Amino acid sequence: MKSILIVDDEESVRIALSKAIHFLGFKACIVDSGNEAVRLAKESTFDVILLDINMPGMSGLETLIQIRADGKSSKSPVIMIATYNHLDFVGEAIRQGASDYMVKPFNLSMIFDRVSRWVSASVELKWKDLKPEQENLLLTTSKTLDSAFHSVRTNGELPFKKMRETASLIITVIENKNITGALDAVKDHDNYTFVHSLRVGIYMTLFGQALAGFIRDDLIVIATGGITHDIGKARTPLNILNKPAKLDDHEMKIMMEHVVHTYDILKNTPGVPAPVIDIGWLHHERMDGSGYPRGLKGNSASILGRMAAIVDVYVALTDNRVYRRSCAPEKAFEVMKNLSGLFDCDLLKDFKEAALDSLAKR
Repeated sequence: MKSILIVDDEESVRIALSKAIHFLGFKACIVDSGNEAVRLAKESTFDVILLDINMPGMSGLETLIQIRADGKSSKSPVIMIATYNHLDFVGEAIRQGASDYMVKPFNLSMIFDRVSRWVSASVELKWKDLKPEQENLLLTTSKTLDSAFHSVRTNGELPFKKMRETASLIITVIENKNITGALDAVKDHDNYTFVHSLRVGIYMTLFGQALAGFIRDDLIVIATGGITHDIGKARTPLNILNKPAKLDDHEMKIMMEHVVHTYDILKNTPGVPAPVIDIGWLHHERMDGSGYPRGLKGNSASILGRMAAIVDVYVALTDNRVYRRSCAPEKAFEVMKNLSGLFDCDLLKDFKEAALDSLAKR
């Protein structure tokens, strides 16, 4: 579990930050002074440090300097916490090695965005070792999805053109046979929504390639549907979306509403083609009618909807989660085969061949 050090002399701020960190599924270590923070940072490795810039005794700036000097957390990302009255000190903190900053008062979304971005910094640093087009795909997808979720949360607008451009990058990397390196590079990333959306986009494209009748333009649409299929989760309460354990019945009911939100967002965004809406609207439907939101049976869902239902479950089973490790691909297909009646049997067979073939080409 990721560990976050919170350093602030205000109890209310420490409590608010601690709650946010727990919502993210991380461990929070809380102190109220620079001296204690320096001691802990020397003894332990923290994935991110949240540091108040204005504290009595040892200031946040001096604390930062001492943390950066040596110790197990000397290289950890440090996010400074400042008020509007102390923004003048932020520039100096950045020069002394701070990674980012937040301005009080901050909301839950801001904390999530900042901490999620920096907690995976060590993973993203390794992307520099990838081929340029692989690195570009991962950086662009991460940035595009972050921007899309923020935009939907704040003003309800989806930057669809950017999503389609990102999908086009997926096609190019697959065509150049460089996709497995990109898949490997996101395995340990902590932004689950980013990783899941990207992997669904990739596997939907591989699935489409394996079936006759889809041309390149079709694949771009399919990939776009894959990376946007969960955009409705931008309207899901963050404490439910990021809960580090299985959801209870009430929470699951709220989570299931993301499909309707996705439909609403895509339907009301100019230029979104019907197949993209289908993928977002139908990926939780099941062949036996037990799915949601409409309980469609058999072939009542389009072929793209039935494909998305298979890919979404496969990717979920093979994703890492806070509360469980991922399944191996063969185990995931065994689990899905045993879920009798939920998936289109012929399409499941086709997808298994396409997915395992892509893995064999590593």
